[in-house]
Amino acid sequence: MMDKSTLFLFIPSYVHITDLLQTGFVSDLSHRYRVVMFLPTSYQAKDYPSLASDAVLVNWTVQRPAFWGRFKILRLGLIREFDNLLSIQTHYQTGFNDWRRCFLRVISVVTPFLTARFFTRIESLFFPVVADFSYYCNKYRPRAVVVCTPGFTDLEAEAIILAKKAGLLTLAINFSWDNLTTNSKHIRHTDYLITWNEAIKAEAIKIHHYDTSHIIVSGSMRFDIYFSEHGSLQSRELNGESFNGLPLVLLTTTSHGVYPFHVDLVRLLLLFRNLKMTSPFYLLVRVHPKDDSEKYAAFSSETDFSLELAGHPRLLIRGSRNRVELTNDDLSHLRSLLKRASLAINYSSTLSLEALACNCPVVNIGFPKMLSLQHYNYEHYRPIITSGAVQFAETEKDLLRLINHNLTGQKVRPPQQLVEKFFYKTDGHAKKRCLDAVDRILKGICQ
Repeated sequence: MMDKSTLFLFIPSYVHITDLLQTGFVSDLSHRYRVVMFLPTSYQAKDYPSLASDAVLVNWTVQRPAFWGRFKILRLGLIREFDNLLSIQTHYQTGFNDWRRCFLRVISVVTPFLTARFFTRIESLFFPVVADFSYYCNKYRPRAVVVCTPGFTDLEAEAIILAKKAGLLTLAINFSWDNLTTNSKHIRHTDYLITWNEAIKAEAIKIHHYDTSHIIVSGSMRFDIYFSEHGSLQSRELNGESFNGLPLVLLTTTSHGVYPFHVDLVRLLLLFRNLKMTSPFYLLVRVHPKDDSEKYAAFSSETDFSLELAGHPRLLIRGSRNRVELTNDDLSHLRSLLKRASLAINYSSTLSLEALACNCPVVNIGFPKMLSLQHYNYEHYRPIITSGAVQFAETEKDLLRLINHNLTGQKVRPPQQLVEKFFYKTDGHAKKRCLDAVDRILKGICQ
């Protein structure tokens, strides 16, 4: 029997519910520790009946939303330590239209000492004690507070600050590959990090000045299903006849603000096919959780075409733009699609990684010319492009050429060493390594 001391686990959104609940991580963690899981109030217990006996469930709302709103403005305007990051520079150019942020940006010239760590200390100093949190601490006596990201949401920022005020150990276990750069100003330093790969670990050390001994690389449990021999490849009856015997081209959309030209892109792909400019193929459009499926309704009468949602709609969680959760069946289905697809097309998406995990060729879209392509130069995505792991279509003519190239049996697949670079290990055991990392950290033997 493992140590049954208590951990507080804060989960802020459906993305992390998918990663931690649908993968079985919380259930396995509950076999080692008593887990008190804090979920937003829109969480429905009936959706997760298997957890009833594994973890204590607490509905939790952000206690001081106005406090975090004010500090968000202060952090964005006054912190300059990450100005060398392209993602931050782009934010200044495209999203810095609030007069308060602009005013603070001017002031920040003479306040270079206002770093993310400085703001975390100030937040800890001024944030009041929360009676409900103290109640649960007194009731369960936790050893540590576990969060998904190091403070990138209000709920997690609050959990980290409350933990620091209570003298509890903090660790972040489920943040994505872009978080340490694109969300750098919002970081609240946890005591420990568990990361996807060595590149993210290097960012934590170089950009955020974490001690290397306080970071463990585990891989991402989100991707375990792609490397597991036990995952179902025939979820929802995918087979050679599912797409009328045609090669499958999978287009995965992004949120509208990232790439607003997906309708035009679908129209272009259908034009290529319908004008016999390329080999016949079946086009499946998988709609991003933050995209609107209704705008593709005009294509409903097309043959050899279908549209599907990324997951299951849930009640909207306050403070999150995402209301879609991927169930275990959704994850298996996506794996099946990527294993079956002859080509995956997207604009600067995490789906590029998932396609690579399934040995599916990827084409990234780099047009129209009016579009800023800085997303491809962001610190997290640039290695995908420069390594040759994906193919890049700068023009419509490039896209046509690459479709033909991949559909005629000349698929461009990434070298295995590139796949392992992004995924750390391709053995399907990232979840177990993450669980073991939690054990090591709590036993004080993290190296």
